Amino acid sequence: SNTKFKMKVVTTLVFYLVVVLAVAILTFVIIHFKLDEEENKAPTTTTSTTTTSLPTTTISINDMLCEGYLCYYTDTDQTEVEVTKVEECEEACSQAEDCNFFTFTQFRGQPQCYLLSEC
Repeated sequence: SNTKFKMKVVTTLVFYLVVVLAVAILTFVIIHFKLDEEENKAPTTTTSTTTTSLPTTTISINDMLCEGYLCYYTDTDQTEVEVTKVEECEEACSQAEDCNFFTFTQFRGQPQCYLLSEC
């Protein structure tokens, strides 16, 4: 009984070993065949293209408020000015008597400039 069990285990191990070897040999043959096929093709011109993606920021507006990049502009002590560039917003602030800070944002192509007396 013990001998039969050992033979069964050995037979099973040999079977799985043969299967693994067959898969390895088949994989080698397929890879070798594909490499030969590529070498026998007519020469082609290779063109390379480089794509560079712009860095993205994942900082939240709350983090920017805490780090001093933006002033909180939903308070009542603010004036919204229609401009298209941050430089125009800064200029509007310098010309306004009660403006000490400004916040400029552009979300989905819509610029917003807020003139603030405090930040």
